[in-house]
Amino acid sequence: MNNRDTIRHPGTIVNVKNNKVEVKILNQSACANCHVKGMCNVAEMEEKIVEVPKPPHKEYREGERVEILMERSLGARAVLIGYFLPFLLFLATLIISLQLVSSEGFAALIALGILIPYYLILAQNQESIKKTFSFRLE
Repeated sequence: MNNRDTIRHPGTIVNVKNNKVEVKILNQSACANCHVKGMCNVAEMEEKIVEVPKPPHKEYREGERVEILMERSLGARAVLIGYFLPFLLFLATLIISLQLVSSEGFAALIALGILIPYYLILAQNQESIKKTFSFRLE
């Protein structure tokens, strides 16, 4: 697969299970590398644990440095599911609610409330989503 088609993250193995490897990665915002980040409260660096399927016939040890890869197209899909679709749902509900109710505040509450079932559905389908957004070890 082409380098431009994948997103790479260096990480450290924290746990090896039967068919899964847990890898700790350092998730950085774009401003984490900025030379004035010490003067700003916006810079973010966050550790995350990612579960990666263990390739067959390969052995890994805790503390081992690895690189995990994900298809770049899956990143776009994640943004679509996590941000764009809920925004469109919110906006459409708000516009329709403003036509049906006289109170703007109530219309806003309805629009916010429509996001609850959306995220509940995502939570219920978490396992199938995990299968779609899988990482692999290199």
